[in-house]
Amino acid sequence: MVLEVKPLTVHTEMAWITYPMLLDLIRKVSTILFVITPVNYEYAVSVLGFRGSLEEFSDKLTEIYGTLAKYAEMQLHIHLSLFPELLSRDVKENMIVSALEWGSERGFRFSKVVFGWWKYDKAVEDICNSLGLKIVKRGEYPHIHDYDLLYLKENQVLRRALKTRSMPFILFRFLTEQAAWILFFIKNKQLKDYIAKCAYME
Repeated sequence: MVLEVKPLTVHTEMAWITYPMLLDLIRKVSTILFVITPVNYEYAVSVLGFRGSLEEFSDKLTEIYGTLAKYAEMQLHIHLSLFPELLSRDVKENMIVSALEWGSERGFRFSKVVFGWWKYDKAVEDICNSLGLKIVKRGEYPHIHDYDLLYLKENQVLRRALKTRSMPFILFRFLTEQAAWILFFIKNKQLKDYIAKCAYME
């Protein structure tokens, strides 16, 4: 049995900061970059700390993406809302169409999209289908965020493990963290009962 090796996908949200690390990564690793556009300018300012005008944001992304596109497949990443059902269909459609048009004007023909927080609804599915845009679902590809590279740069122990390909160490760290969360929920009867009875979580 031959397992398919899928490319790494990077949800690229801070390219004005992570550009050098992204460029180094995509030159060495098969990668698909899912990139944000000026549609998410306010998100970039309030959440990611971008400093500058909308025009400056657009110009910066245009310049950086132009170089990254020489080494990696470029696709679309949009943050609509944590609760997309609260947005009108027109708002959602305008965001998606505007992002596609911005990309097209710069030579990026986006055919796939990852939605931020993996949040989209039936209306978004219908919009994407009408535009010929494939929604990439959680788990289809291994993924990281570009800002994860900043943490990796700071984590010397993990970097050493990766350099030596110490998979037992990496798996041990991962399983330990996951086990801690599982035990927390198992032991916390009040929390379990609360979650089980929450109507809005059904």
